[in-house]
Formats: sequence, C-alpha cells, structure tokens
Amino acid sequence: LPSGSYSVLFELSGFERQTRQVTLAPTQVLPLDAKLGLAPVNESVEIVGSTNLLLQTAQVASNFQQDPINVLPTTRDINASVLMAPSVHATGPSGAYSIAGSMSFENLFLINGVTVSENLRGQPYDLYIEDAIQETTVATAGVSAEYGRFGGGVVNVVTKSGGNQLSGSFRDTLDNDNWRALTLFTGDSKLDKTLPAYEYTIGGPVMKDHLWFFAAGRNQSNEERRTLAVTNAGSDFSSQLRRYEAKGTYSPKGGQRIEGAYTRSTDAQTNATFNPATSMDARSLYNPTRALDLTTVSYSGVLSQKLFLEARFSMRNETLQDIGATATDLVNGTLLIDQSRSARRYWAPTFCGVCDPEERDNQDVFLKGSYFLSRNGVGSHNLVFGYDGFNDHRWANNHQSGSDYRILGTSAIVTGESLTPVFLGNGTTTIQWNPIFVSSTGADFRVHSGFINDSWRVSPRVTANLGLRFDKNNGKNSAEQAVANDSAWSPRLGVIWDPTGRTEWSGTRSVAR
Repeated sequence: LPSGSYSVLFELSGFERQTRQVTLAPTQVLPLDAKLGLAPVNESVEIVGSTNLLLQTAQVASNFQQDPINVLPTTRDINASVLMAPSVHATGPSGAYSIAGSMSFENLFLINGVTVSENLRGQPYDLYIEDAIQETTVATAGVSAEYGRFGGGVVNVVTKSGGNQLSGSFRDTLDNDNWRALTLFTGDSKLDKTLPAYEYTIGGPVMKDHLWFFAAGRNQSNEERRTLAVTNAGSDFSSQLRRYEAKGTYSPKGGQRIEGAYTRSTDAQTNATFNPATSMDARSLYNPTRALDLTTVSYSGVLSQKLFLEARFSMRNETLQDIGATATDLVNGTLLIDQSRSARRYWAPTFCGVCDPEERDNQDVFLKGSYFLSRNGVGSHNLVFGYDGFNDHRWANNHQSGSDYRILGTSAIVTGESLTPVFLGNGTTTIQWNPIFVSSTGADFRVHSGFINDSWRVSPRVTANLGLRFDKNNGKNSAEQAVANDSAWSPRLGVIWDPTGRTEWSGTRSVAR
C-alpha cells in the first residue's frame, strides 16, 4: 500500500466489528492486531487511540508528517525533517548530515523510493515542491536489505498523489535581502527589493476509483547584494528557480496500481561565482543554468492473498551549463590568481562556461516481491526479495579555465575596483597549463544487487529482522578504464522487544554490514 492514513475493518460473522485508524509510514511493515469478542445484542463502536507504528518494527526510524512541519518556523523542505530526527548531526562539510555516525556522503536520499543523491558528494537534490510533500521518514538502524548503497541512514520523502476528492493549495512567500542583518565584512550592503515565491498544488479524480492526477509547482525569484573580496566591489546576484511536478495514478482494478511521475527543476542565475570569498572583480562572474529532471514509472499489484509484486524504473538527469569563463582565448579566458592574498582570483571565471556542459545522471531498475506467511507457533513472516540495478553516470570535461591556462601571479595592485597583476621573474609567478587532450567518454558506476529480507514477528512482544544483500560493482572512469570490479555480501540482523506488549516502550538491537 502507498503510505498514508487508512481505516482497517475487522469483521467476522457472530463477532463484534472493530475499526482501526492507522497511518502507514514509508518503508515500514505495520503489524495490526485485533481481538474480536462475541457480538452483543446491540452493536457498539469502539474507538482506539493510535500508537507510534515505528515502535512495532525492527527498523529504527522517525516519521514526520508534513502538516506540522508547515506550521513550524522551518524551511519546510527535507532539511526540516532530517534535523529533527535522532542520530542526525549537521557536522559534515557545509552542514551536511552525519547519520548514526556515518560520513556525510554515506547516506541514501530517496523521493518516493527513488534515489536522488547527488553524484559527487552524496547530498540530496530538491526534486520536490515543499507543499507537495506528504511525509518524510528518517531510518537510522535496522534497515531492510532491500535498501543498499549507504553506510549511515536512509531518508525517504513521499509526495502527494491525487484522490477521489478535488483539492489544492496556493502559497505566496515574500523575501527581501534588506530583511537580513549586515555581516561583519567590510563593504557589505543590502538590496531592498521584495520578491515573491509562489507555490501551488492541485489533485483529484479523472475517473473516480480508477484514475487520478496530481500537479504542483514552485516559482521563486531571489535577488541579493553581494560584495566581492579585496576590491569590495558590489554585485547584484539573482536566481530564477522553477520547479514542477506531475503525477498520474491508474488502478484498473482492486489491488493493481500503475503510477507515472515527472519532476523538473531549473535554476537560472545571474552574476554567480565559484566562491564569492575568493573572487575579486566583476570579470570573475558568470550566468550559469542548472536543469534537473526525474522520471519514474512504477507498478504494484496483488498476485494472490500472500504474494505481491512491485516494479519501478527511474531516470534522473542533471545538466550544468555556462559555469565558468565566457571565452576560451588566451587573453579573456585565462584565470589570474593573486598568491599574496591567499590565492584570490580575478580577470576570468574559474572553469569554462562555453565549453561542454556537465551531465550528472543515474538510472535504476527495481523489482520486488513480497510474500506473507503466518503459522501458529512460528509467528508471521513478511518476506521481501528482489533485484536492484543502479547506474551512476557522470560526463564532464573538467576545464580549469576557459583557455586551460592559469597564471599564479606574485600579487595584484588594487585601485578602487580595478586590479593590475604583478608578474615577477624571480620564481614567484607561475604559468600553469591544464590541457584536456582526450575528451571524456563519461564515467559509469553500475551496481547489480539481489536481496532477501524477513520481517519475522515472533510474538506480540518480539520482532526480528533477518536480511541478506548481494552487491556486484562495476565501474569505469572517463577514459573507459575499469576502476571497480568487486562484490560483497551484506547481512542484516535486528531484534525489537516490547516489554509491556502495549507499544509504549521498545528496545532495539541491530547489526549490519
């Protein structure tokens, strides 16, 4: 079942009916018990308070519904939920997350079960609209073997889908660079301009009980006054961020579900720079564009009362354009570096913007079967097994400047906002050449994985998680040379104990490789 709120009815002839209102979180197996007494003469309605479903599973996780996140003073994005979860610390570079003691690049970030981790540093892409988020789950231990390619935690963001009731929302958020405090840096100034950020969601039925649609969007403009290093020259930075999501769900009959989703994000910037703290003049600025899109097609079906099937194909593409120098000739495309001022940069931007764009992509094929078995005396087993084929692809010719030359100068003379380089022949000036003789063919890192995992409910107080995953890696660098060819078995074992049997407390122990 998709994550969400459900009403579960227990009914048997001669016994009283019972109804449970439950919330199913992403990645969770939810046990649900009911005791049916003899039917009374008069029918009665029993109201049962809900408990924390995450205490009933061997997986240690926190689930955050988006409704309370929206009213808290947070950014409302994935960061708002992740920072609230136990075992999460923003101690990595630039505030990246360490989960359960991991390095910040070792976590797995998912949107609707699809990997959206960025190729170089493993950080999450914002391929969602904040108002379209339904909930976020942060798993830190005891994770099922169906999830791989991580050494810390698993973060899964679930976005909304359409239903039988037409509904939607609209939000306008205002921002102004002048509302921030001045920094302590000399020459810092602010831009007094109020800019809106529009968000909308809409979803509903095309054919009730069979076909639904959902769409969401975000249109945001940012402008801020920036101050360049050393010269204190001012520049007005702007960003035009556009995000769109479209999702269609089709259920031909009960127990069968087909879903297609497409998300696109574009960010067009003006007067950007590789690092404002090291750029000294306006010639170091450029106008880059980043385009991201995510396409997913999935199927889930009930094959029998005990056997279920899931299949999913996803493709994520990122294109980085115009990041760097706007010329390739020796005069306008050569980067100058002032070694006397901690390698401050000027004259031309870092990298090459008019050379080839950079591509950072991935593809994933995921097949999963679920089998449920319950026997007196041996408890219940929720067995999952399947295949996960993942390919991480990057294509880039990493030019270090427009001309492939850098001059590490002795110093630079600053006259107002103008810079005059100082080149001396005493060994303090170096001409550096970083040519690319052979163009990239693209780097690929493929992982073929098989998994099996048993969530075994031994008794109402004891649940175990038994899993095994096999990963086969095959990696080639940008020159089509094999750089990775290895395989490994990854066992998972977890046990949870409920001392009272009332889901009030739980103790968990897990180990995984």
